[in-house]
Amino acid sequence: MGMNRGKVGLAIIGVGHWGKNYLRNFNALSKCEILWACDLDESNLEYVRENYPQVQVTRNFLEVLQDKRVRACVVATQASQHARLAKLCLQMKKDVLVEKPMALNAADCSSLIEQAEEEKAILMVGHTFLFNDAVHLMKRLIEQGEIGELYYIKAVRSHLGLIREDVNSAWDLATHDLSIFSFMLRCSPTQVMAAGSSFLKQGREDVTFITLRYGKVLASIHVSWADTNKQRTVEVVGSKGRILFDDLNALEPIRIFQRGIGIDQDVSNFGEFKYLLRDGDIVSPNIKMTEPLKNQCNHFLDCVIQRKQPLTDGEFGADIVSTLCQVDESLIAGRC
Repeated sequence: MGMNRGKVGLAIIGVGHWGKNYLRNFNALSKCEILWACDLDESNLEYVRENYPQVQVTRNFLEVLQDKRVRACVVATQASQHARLAKLCLQMKKDVLVEKPMALNAADCSSLIEQAEEEKAILMVGHTFLFNDAVHLMKRLIEQGEIGELYYIKAVRSHLGLIREDVNSAWDLATHDLSIFSFMLRCSPTQVMAAGSSFLKQGREDVTFITLRYGKVLASIHVSWADTNKQRTVEVVGSKGRILFDDLNALEPIRIFQRGIGIDQDVSNFGEFKYLLRDGDIVSPNIKMTEPLKNQCNHFLDCVIQRKQPLTDGEFGADIVSTLCQVDESLIAGRC
């Protein structure tokens, strides 16, 4: 089987729920050719045979690694396998896009970063929300002072079901919001606290409340697998207004509420401080939304072809894992 010259030869490792989305998006991009799909589940391989007959399928991961036509691998397996499989790909000098979280501990993150540097390979982590047009707009609005001084950020990510067997709700869902916070604020949290409960399965929190500080900015994240109200929101509150990002609202994903409260600094002493209330319009900016995962896949291919550093590189992925480990420590300390 030949390959079109100039195209990136690609293998997708893990073609379950999320891997199928990678298949669909990479298959639509002219810069690459999907050569292999690898999975241990025969029903997933049958799905590939039926829908992508041009793609070779295998249960044998080593068969993929030994194919010299494969220039890059996408690792979209269970989180517990991310680090092991990504490292094997890097050792065979393949560029790697590994789904988030890149690993489940700091040591494995460091090992992946070192391996990528040693092999001069691209290592990118699949934090999809950093390729979301609404998130980029929210970041620009904050930096342009649209809502004044930033006070706090709160995120809610809840649904009923889709329970993961390999990680708790924080590793599954809060990963998205932690990546958004770090991207918008350009820093890591200086304080991490968390509380959670295991209503559905003992020892694995299906509901988690996380409180963080990013310097002066306060942040909170609520994630749940046990909530009948499906919600995907990030709210940014400042002295002059509020930005609401609702990922479930296709028509108005971003709304700006030009209302806020601040302190009148034009006074002679602290005792004369006055609160200033600001009342204004609700604005829904027009955003030309493109599929975030497609943007992410395009970015990865550009990094492979141009040998440039990914937006969500190994260091960024490791930083999110470090925060999640702190969340786990806080959860364990608070368990009854």
